[in-house]
Amino acid sequence: MEQEVMQSVVLEILQELREVKQLQCKTAKALFEMKDEVGGFKQKLANVKLISPAINIQPITAAIDNSFHKVKTTIEAQPKSIIREFRVLLFPEYNAAEYYKIVFGRLLFWMMVFLSVTYLFVLSKGFIEGYISVRQREVETFQYRKAWNYLYHNSKKAVRQKMDSAWSKTAYR
Repeated sequence: MEQEVMQSVVLEILQELREVKQLQCKTAKALFEMKDEVGGFKQKLANVKLISPAINIQPITAAIDNSFHKVKTTIEAQPKSIIREFRVLLFPEYNAAEYYKIVFGRLLFWMMVFLSVTYLFVLSKGFIEGYISVRQREVETFQYRKAWNYLYHNSKKAVRQKMDSAWSKTAYR
C-alpha cells in the first residue's frame, strides 16, 4: 500500500513538472517574440530622422540693427539742454509713503531714546546733588556730635548738668 501511495504521489509530481515545463516553454516563446518586436522598434527609431529647415536670421538682425541705428541717430541729433538745479527738498517728490515710514519711524524712535537719556541724566544729576548735600550734613552733624562728646567728657559736673538740661530741651518729642 505504501508503494502505491508513493507511486501516485510521484506521478502527480511528474504531472505538475510537465505542466510547469510547458508553461516555461510558452513564456520563453512569448519572451523571444517580444524581444524581436523591441528590436524592430529600435530599428524603426534609428531610421527615423527629423530634419529641420535652416532658419536664416540675417534679415531680422539687419532690420533690428538698422532700426537701432536710426533711433540712435535721432537721439543724438536732438538738442540737449543742461539745467542745473540747486534745491533743498523737505518733502520727497517720489515714494513719499516709504520716505515718511522710514523717517518718522526712525525719528520717533531716536526722539524717544534722546528724551529717555535726557531724563535719566537729569534724574541722576539730582540724585548726585542730593547725595552730596546729605553727606555734607552728615559731616557737620558728626563734627557737632564729636564736639559735644568732647565737652561732655572733659568738663565738670555743673557743665554736664547744664548740657543735659539743654539736651532734654532740644530733644525731639
